[in-house]
Amino acid sequence: MAEKGKGYGGKSRKLTLLRTNLNWDTTYEAISDNVLFDRYNYMVYKVDTKNTSTGNSEVDYLEYFFRLFNTSDNGNQGITNQDLMQWKYDPVTGSIDKNTFGQVTRTPSLAADGDDEPAADNSMYIGKPNEGGVLIYNTTDWLQKDYDELDMRTFANIDSINTRAKSRPKNYVDAYDKDGKLIGKKIEYDTSHDGDYPIMDGKVDANGNPFKYPAVSIPYRTNGQSGLVNFNVYNDTDENGNAVKPEYSGGHLYPENRTPAEDTSGAADSHYSFLLASPYTTNINLKSGAVGNAYYVTLGAVTTISFGKLGVGKDYSWSKTNPSFESPFGVPESSMTGEKAVIDTWQPSASISARSPWRPAPPPTPSWAIPSATRSRTLPRKATCRSTVSRPSRLRPVPRSWTPCRTTSACTIWSC
Repeated sequence: MAEKGKGYGGKSRKLTLLRTNLNWDTTYEAISDNVLFDRYNYMVYKVDTKNTSTGNSEVDYLEYFFRLFNTSDNGNQGITNQDLMQWKYDPVTGSIDKNTFGQVTRTPSLAADGDDEPAADNSMYIGKPNEGGVLIYNTTDWLQKDYDELDMRTFANIDSINTRAKSRPKNYVDAYDKDGKLIGKKIEYDTSHDGDYPIMDGKVDANGNPFKYPAVSIPYRTNGQSGLVNFNVYNDTDENGNAVKPEYSGGHLYPENRTPAEDTSGAADSHYSFLLASPYTTNINLKSGAVGNAYYVTLGAVTTISFGKLGVGKDYSWSKTNPSFESPFGVPESSMTGEKAVIDTWQPSASISARSPWRPAPPPTPSWAIPSATRSRTLPRKATCRSTVSRPSRLRPVPRSWTPCRTTSACTIWSC
């Protein structure tokens, strides 16, 4: 330990005390009700960070750490390293390649401060629905109806939902404090045209065109730790000075209801929301918990905000840790339903046979129809009938005309 007033290791210690009117909070909520039965089963969380300041303090950018329920910490239960690091992401080219090997290099920790630096592993990963990797989607512009309509098992309709959400006009309207004083702008969404954007599965709309705003999963790091998901949310440029893609931006937060009137970029907001979907397989034991017997998984989280307008890497930071909490997967149940139906079929036909010249031809006699495997039709009535018609003998005079066949409401009769 260094003596008071002296440096240590050739470096002097410096302590900065801050006083700020910045207030903020992050909420975490499990919103899926999936059953644990398939190769990939998603536990989906909605995460929202909001600048609740009453003054003018702004958040410059965000960083998140999540500890997922994993096989290394939980007796071979939870997300596997393979599923966590299934797809490698190249931040320079944007390419995604299947990972052939993943190595955990360090004891897990959720520390977000400089006293517990992670191992040197800057690899980035990304998720693909039902193909591995953790899914992270920016949902800042979503309304509750969008979450309600999302297929959280396959995510097949997320592109159409995201396109509808991003297409809503965002109106910045005047916001007032409790004394009636104008304090800034708040956001209201125009939902009057939501009907123009039908929700559907797939990558193309009803006209066969790609969706205008497809949902793009956010890449993340593991920092060489089992079950760890770590990513930053910048606004314009990242820590390396590279431009941030619009779908990965959104970390600059104004105070709630205090968006400056001059910011008409459309990106100004007081909160940042996203979905975190972690894939689990069927390696979790059934146990009793808050909702009874279920397959429970845990999530631990740390959110770090940066502020001070000093620039990326120079800002002051402030972290808040959320205690780990459990969320349940449903238990699969075997059941079946059946439906009984009766189909009445018939086939009009006439049987022609040659008769002996010494025997007279009998008149047509009705007989019950026998269902045929070909050319059958379904009728609402209970039964049909059929008559057999014989061709006249060559020794008998041939009739001058044939009576056309007719159909009655009671049954089908062929007569001559």
